[in-house]
Amino acid sequence: MTNEEILSRLHELELLLVDEVVRICKRHGIPYFLAAGSMLGALRHEGFIPWDDDVDIGMLREDYERFLEVCEREIDGERFYLQTEEKEKYYPFGFAKLRLKGTNVAETFGVGAKGKENGTGVYVDIFPFDTVPDDEKKRRRLYRKYWFYRNLLFVKCGFGKASQKKRGLRLVGAFLSRFFSVGFLKKRKRVLITGLRGEKTEFVVNADGGYGLEKETIRRCWVENTAEFRFEGRLLCGVSDAEAYLSYLYGDFRKLPPESERNHHGRLSVDFGPYGPSAEKCE
Repeated sequence: MTNEEILSRLHELELLLVDEVVRICKRHGIPYFLAAGSMLGALRHEGFIPWDDDVDIGMLREDYERFLEVCEREIDGERFYLQTEEKEKYYPFGFAKLRLKGTNVAETFGVGAKGKENGTGVYVDIFPFDTVPDDEKKRRRLYRKYWFYRNLLFVKCGFGKASQKKRGLRLVGAFLSRFFSVGFLKKRKRVLITGLRGEKTEFVVNADGGYGLEKETIRRCWVENTAEFRFEGRLLCGVSDAEAYLSYLYGDFRKLPPESERNHHGRLSVDFGPYGPSAEKCE
């Protein structure tokens, strides 16, 4: 398969996962919204960004926890499984992945990770958005602490970019992480980022999002109010004020980036298992 064919098949399988998330959310009245690149794809392309290879779904923390609870009961266990930090010791992320059984995606960030082999099923990401202080100085103090524990956890679990693993800061992290258990680091992260749970501040954060804590801090009103957008022939919920949200994240989001910047998320290979040719390498 060519890279274009691999990407097309990935999109098809990810839509199976999206449909399962939406099915559960609709049945239980759980609000959700397309986030980041998926929201951009919905508004600009009415579907996937052509070169993108994942789906980002967001929920406010309370809705996210309700989703995890009902998903465990309602999920189609024949085809899917839910991956969370509570269920897997060496899964270091503070968000969930709904994965497709019988498939495998290997990514550079997971090379050398502990626990399962690098990569598991084709997935969609489900992110909790947490309440954070309106005061910028308080936010920055919170983020510094969160960043410290998050990165120690990545080191402890063996995750990270190959280019970072021999850097001095990484080596310091490897030394410091020896004094903390995986469970302790996960708990500290969770306690820090959910400290204002239930309060109504102006800002929320996707704490483990790909753009960093400061950039992932957005206005609550953007994600509290949703509207339907076309996405690959479906109507999915997204940020109602998508123009403001996407302008904040991407600037002139309607302008396509140069081809040199149209990259996938560090995929090394994809095994489609029963869904197609196996062990396809990605370049």
